[in-house]
Amino acid sequence: MLEKPLIVNVTVDGETKGYKTFAEAWDAANVAGQEATIKLLDNVILEGAKETKADKIILDLNGFTLSEASTRLFDVKGNTELDVVDNSAAGNGQLIASSTNAGKNGAIIVYGTFKALGGTI
Repeated sequence: MLEKPLIVNVTVDGETKGYKTFAEAWDAANVAGQEATIKLLDNVILEGAKETKADKIILDLNGFTLSEASTRLFDVKGNTELDVVDNSAAGNGQLIASSTNAGKNGAIIVYGTFKALGGTI
């Protein structure tokens, strides 16, 4: 049986670890009082909106697509920051919320700080 490949890297305090699911990576990065970078290694489909707790998360699309088909992508809570970047050579990473529910409430709900510094939303 083939082992599932790593699809996301998380870097905290200079230490990088690979994860097989975005949910595991998000849980490792999204810790109150912490700053972390999440780097996609493949296209990812979210299962439910992700709520920020960490002081700051940098999401590097790395040329890949992060999508959610049933709800919005993120809830950026007060006193937290989510920065989206794309450090790939092509710079063609994307955030896609394809649900009609996302349009009703927005793809990203922001009560804290959100910066789109690269990629396409």
